Amino acid sequence: MLLIYDKLPNGVIKIVVTSLENSDIVPETKGVIRAFVNVGGWHLEPVDENTTRATYLSEADLKGSIPSFALT
Repeated sequence: MLLIYDKLPNGVIKIVVTSLENSDIVPETKGVIRAFVNVGGWHLEPVDENTTRATYLSEADLKGSIPSFALT
C-alpha cells in the first residue's frame, strides 16, 4: 500500500492511499481474497480545539462477493 499525507496551513490533514500490485509487505494468505484499493483516504478537518471532522472515501475492487455481515 502506498500512503501519502499532507497537513495544510488551516490544520486540515489529507491522507491518500492506494494498493500496490505484488506487494511483499504483507504476504498473501491461502484462501483469503484481498481487495484492491484503487484510491482511498481521509480528510481530517479541525472543527474546534477538541473536535475533528473525519471523512473517509474509498473506491475498491472487492474481488469477490460481499459477506452478509458486512451488509448490515
